[in-house]
Amino acid sequence: MTPTSPENDPLRRVILLRHGRTAWNEQGRWQGRLDVPIDDVGLRQAERAAALLVRDGSITRLVTSPARRAAQTTSVLKGAFDLAGRPLVRTEDARLVEIDMGAWAGLTHAEVAARWPDASAAIARGDDVRRGDDGETLAEATSRIEAGVRDAVSSATPGESVLVVTHGAVIRGVTGALAGLTPQTVRTSFRSIDNCHWVTLVERRDGGWAIERWNAGE
Repeated sequence: MTPTSPENDPLRRVILLRHGRTAWNEQGRWQGRLDVPIDDVGLRQAERAAALLVRDGSITRLVTSPARRAAQTTSVLKGAFDLAGRPLVRTEDARLVEIDMGAWAGLTHAEVAARWPDASAAIARGDDVRRGDDGETLAEATSRIEAGVRDAVSSATPGESVLVVTHGAVIRGVTGALAGLTPQTVRTSFRSIDNCHWVTLVERRDGGWAIERWNAGE
């Protein structure tokens, strides 16, 4: 990753990073609001991501979802910046939690497909449906996370980047919202975000946001 320079590139950036892998990620289970920790692989992923991101001299703030898997990832990132002599202020924002999966939380994708075939098929088509009967829609989750991301970036100055640690499904949703893309376009045209990979958006001169990197990482 090439470090950015506030003098040469006076635009703000937001980096949306997915947390490290959990055992449930490996098992193909929907996690939602259930507080699953990262596993040993997730810890190593966080360490590798930290080694890359610490080279980006524009990162000045670190905001995280309060979910344990995100908070653990954030601790690794902050530790790397501290060791490099670039301590970051870490804050948590409850709006950055994963989409509420309702009754689907803890079930495998196959189990959900068997018990909610119509909803599963709709999501596969790129349609938005309420997860697990009493969970959230992606639009609802995107709205609250977009508000959190915009608040996080609002106090950044030109040339600064804000690192946001959150969750895979909502990263795609909020990226589309910031970049002015329809949810279906994001669903059908962009691959999923791998654990401890990230999306970088750069502020446009007109005040909008453009996707600069997608699924960046090792």
